[in-house]
Amino acid sequence: MSGDPNDEALGAAVHAAFHRQARSAPASPGLLGAVRARSQRRRVRDTVASGLALVLVVAAALAGVWALPLGDDRLPIPAATPHSPGVFAADEVRLCLVRDVDGLAEVLLSARTGGDVVRTAVTDTAGDQRFRVRTEHADTYTLHLEVLRGTPAGQPLEEARDVTVEGVAGRLGDGPRSGDRTLYLGTGVPGSTLALRVEGTGPEDARMLAWAEKLTVDTGRAACDH
Repeated sequence: MSGDPNDEALGAAVHAAFHRQARSAPASPGLLGAVRARSQRRRVRDTVASGLALVLVVAAALAGVWALPLGDDRLPIPAATPHSPGVFAADEVRLCLVRDVDGLAEVLLSARTGGDVVRTAVTDTAGDQRFRVRTEHADTYTLHLEVLRGTPAGQPLEEARDVTVEGVAGRLGDGPRSGDRTLYLGTGVPGSTLALRVEGTGPEDARMLAWAEKLTVDTGRAACDH
């Protein structure tokens, strides 16, 4: 029994299509290799991603450790060296004490900081035996540099101790009324005393002594006019 010509044509077309598809399909070993290669690439990618994630986690953990405050089981943050305020950032601060027939009449200051020359001349305008030479402001304290009439031994201090700066004797302690940490030093000029006074939460005593070491005292104006 002969079939419909249209059915035979459709069957032939389908049969030819299957043959073409079979010829174009990869052989099973090739297909398996492609799948394996794709799987290997995925494993490598996942391994790299996991390793990168681990590096980021470790880096974040280390950053967090160094950001933590000092504790029993934590790493400390290295302390920053405190900066010297104002003229005390200079290598040398020169003071010139000018006398007249009545004693100390004027105090001059000269210092070079950051390429700039700082010069100050003060007199005892308040009449309280105190020459207010320089005031420097820091974040948590104010540093006062003064020259007083009198001797270091005659200046009132609480819990004072004797100190020596560049061979010059002095005393370091707390002001009796203000509580300000104060250093009194001889100047080499009779009847005068140098005072470094810290108002507020100030630096350690060693820092105050280091600032005092920067001070050079001369008599007359010449040394401070250059």
